[in-house]
Amino acid sequence: VKTSVAAGLELYHEEDAHEQRHEYLESLLVNRLVICARMYLSIILPVMATIFLSEGCMQGWRPLWEPCNDEARFNVTIGVDLDSSDPLPLGSEYIRPTASIQALSHSDICQMSGDFGRCGRSIIGIMGPLLFCKLILSAFLTPSVVLWYAHLRTKGEGSMGRSSLHHARGA
Repeated sequence: VKTSVAAGLELYHEEDAHEQRHEYLESLLVNRLVICARMYLSIILPVMATIFLSEGCMQGWRPLWEPCNDEARFNVTIGVDLDSSDPLPLGSEYIRPTASIQALSHSDICQMSGDFGRCGRSIIGIMGPLLFCKLILSAFLTPSVVLWYAHLRTKGEGSMGRSSLHHARGA
């Protein structure tokens, strides 16, 4: 038969273990959320922006370009003589056969395209240097900052240790 003190101690240890397990699982969830958010911000969001805005993918910058607000801006029509011989008589007048050809239209310039043939190359061309710079910063800057912080911390602890030693000696 267990005494009430021993049963209470056992219950306390079970509650403490449950709380520690809960804190551990919560920290795992937070770590996973941080990793997912970091991946989203550093890889997924830039790739999606590249796909939408890049000239090799969807060309989403075109509707945002101010000259595309004017519908008549890029409409170019060319008159072409169809026959280089003498003009044709039409009653008392002479006419030259001509045709109007629209060489360029507003939609040719300002409409987004769905041509994804060059999209992969465009993503690599834009994201490659960005991810390379991120890799270089992670490889060299992060360890340098960690070492610098550790140096400052040990330097601070050493001076704090000396000052507490001086106080203890009465100096």
